[in-house]
Amino acid sequence: MALLTINSLLNFFGEEKSIQRGENHYKSSHIEKFYYHEGIIRGEVQASMKKKVYKVTVYLNQDFEIKSTECECPRGEFKCSHAAAIFIHGIHNLSRTDIECRWKKRKAAEIRCKNMTWVGKNRKRCITHQPVKLQSWV
Repeated sequence: MALLTINSLLNFFGEEKSIQRGENHYKSSHIEKFYYHEGIIRGEVQASMKKKVYKVTVYLNQDFEIKSTECECPRGEFKCSHAAAIFIHGIHNLSRTDIECRWKKRKAAEIRCKNMTWVGKNRKRCITHQPVKLQSWV
């Protein structure tokens, strides 16, 4: 199942022209680099006519919909075709299994020491660690 959706692309860009040009970049293999990490897509897209490469960043919300985009191109602040191309590349190449499951992330646990020993003049060191469940105080 796809992680990124066409609906998200259409909702964010709205402009058919940017999406069409982005699709042309994608089909012409202009995507040179593509990275995804924790809601951020980064990549490099080759310009259509010039021998120039633009760095692109797409920020996603928790539902993997586009929040905002950045690009080094002259139109970079205005939903450019390079950002559309990176997102289209993600639609075709990024799946739900490529990201770490949210439920696997560990929560910080409080650790309490059973035995303390003196290490220096005013310093103690914990000998035995025993994890303790966090309690909520309401």
